Amino acid sequence: YSPAPYGDDPGYAEPWGDYTTTEYNKIFSRDLAMISAMGANTVRLYSFKTSVRHQAFLDLCLSYNISAMVAFEIGSATQTPLSTSQSLMTAQARLRRQIRASRHPAIIPGW
Repeated sequence: YSPAPYGDDPGYAEPWGDYTTTEYNKIFSRDLAMISAMGANTVRLYSFKTSVRHQAFLDLCLSYNISAMVAFEIGSATQTPLSTSQSLMTAQARLRRQIRASRHPAIIPGW
């Protein structure tokens, strides 16, 4: 699930596809109601920055009994190389910290 306002291109400017913040409440409120009405119980998010709050979105998911699978950003191959077992362990630890910091009952744990 990756809502975007009409005319926005998530790949060219902030918020870089993360439209599940309070500013975009009107969009995801409409969408989550429809997602729930069709019987779905899980959404997979394509962008979920830990630098911004998603409380309203996650609370609304919870109210509709919808779980969220979040995709945490770890950066490019240059920013987060995974070429050695040490770099892979470092990236995994960083991802675990991001998930713990974003703990909410609507988020499906990833490990």
